[in-house]
Amino acid sequence: TDAWNDYLSTPGYAADALPAGSYSNQVNNDEDLLATAYVMFLSVNKDMDDDVAYQLTKAMFENLDDAHSVNQGLAPLTLDNAFVSLGARLHPGAIRYYEEMGVSIPDNLRGGS
Repeated sequence: TDAWNDYLSTPGYAADALPAGSYSNQVNNDEDLLATAYVMFLSVNKDMDDDVAYQLTKAMFENLDDAHSVNQGLAPLTLDNAFVSLGARLHPGAIRYYEEMGVSIPDNLRGGS
């Protein structure tokens, strides 16, 4: 609906699906349930050294399998969807890492202070 689409256009929210049978006694055991996902992100001060921000971003994505095993909420996170519903600008050090990995960065997430 229009209301649902308006809701999802708000930074920090995204559509997701809870797979059928995810929980015992789940009401929708025969079909996926459309749900709201809340975007999580790591923020740093804009004055953080570029290389520190680069290394932090690199460490996160190079150890993503470990993060997934510890926090199931991070399971959907990949380099390809790192910016879904993100409403904050990226640090130049993070941008450097994403560009090295060939990730396309939307203009609204670049620059500024």
